[in-house]
Amino acid sequence: MEFDRPYSRQEFIRFLKGFLPIDAQLNEHQNITFYSHPNFATSATRVGSCNSLDLNVYEIRHCSRNDARVGLSKDAFRLIADEGVSRALVIFVPEDSSDNYRFSLVELTLSWEDNDKIKRLYSNPRRYSYYLGKNVAYYTPNKYLNEPGRILSVEDLRNRFSVEVLTKAFYNELSDWYAWAIKEIQFPNDITTTTDDTEYNHIAAIRLITRLIFVWFIKQRGLIPWQFFDEDYIRENLLENFNPNVKVNLFYKATDSKYYRAILQNLFFAMLNAPLCKEGSKEITERKFKDNRGQFDDNKLMRYRHLFKNPDLFLQLANSTVPFLNGGLFDCLDDKKSGMYYNDSVKITEVVET
Repeated sequence: MEFDRPYSRQEFIRFLKGFLPIDAQLNEHQNITFYSHPNFATSATRVGSCNSLDLNVYEIRHCSRNDARVGLSKDAFRLIADEGVSRALVIFVPEDSSDNYRFSLVELTLSWEDNDKIKRLYSNPRRYSYYLGKNVAYYTPNKYLNEPGRILSVEDLRNRFSVEVLTKAFYNELSDWYAWAIKEIQFPNDITTTTDDTEYNHIAAIRLITRLIFVWFIKQRGLIPWQFFDEDYIRENLLENFNPNVKVNLFYKATDSKYYRAILQNLFFAMLNAPLCKEGSKEITERKFKDNRGQFDDNKLMRYRHLFKNPDLFLQLANSTVPFLNGGLFDCLDDKKSGMYYNDSVKITEVVET
């Protein structure tokens, strides 16, 4: 299943046939009635079940405008309680659009208290859920839902959705990427000497990772154009001779760092670190490319116009959604007066291996 595409019930059922154990029944398309008034759900359909996991599969259409995980999960808990099952896989799809949806594991178990009363225990709706669909990163769901194949047990099912497991795996991969990156990138400090390059590479790599994680977080909130992270779009519309999957050819070297220079540096220093308008004005005048040598020391103006196919398109994307963040994380640390800058000496391989 391609998790970066709009929801399709047909594709979802095809995915479930290879995801659930072989005893799963996936031919049901039964409409389910809510016996209590739901928070956001407008309809529910049971699309399958699996006896070995004591699990049903539902598609719930809802009217939530803000992806209310807790409220949606409460609707699902009421549903599985009425249905008499202990767990369910639920696809939450907005009733007005299938572009983005949520795929969750919900569990309801019963336990006896000391006073012989039955207590209901609910799974945490924030711990076992994926937000999927159009313009959403799909690396993690693909790795944990598609690649491992069939579910082997209830514990395996929980681990595929568990935030704790995914978080631990994320930091392990981040550590591995860091160890690889410091051997590949070059971030000189004082360009008149090489004695501090190794130490500064570590510092600069950590700074780069911190910035990238923050950027990805706000990109997921729709505050940075998805086009800045789409290889095909960048090659076809933004950068000249951009081919990050080719290490070296007649016109291109991966170590030219075109993506870092043209996209990321401008994003860091000339967008996130630069206001759109002058103070007291609503007219967008401040984000633009450097025009002359007199602007050499202005780190808040965009660089590398010559690398772009269409600089105006890039500028339009920059001014459409990217906010100004006045917090220091994206300060440009060049010190041109002392020769402490590295516009042309930084080298970051375009192909980031994961």
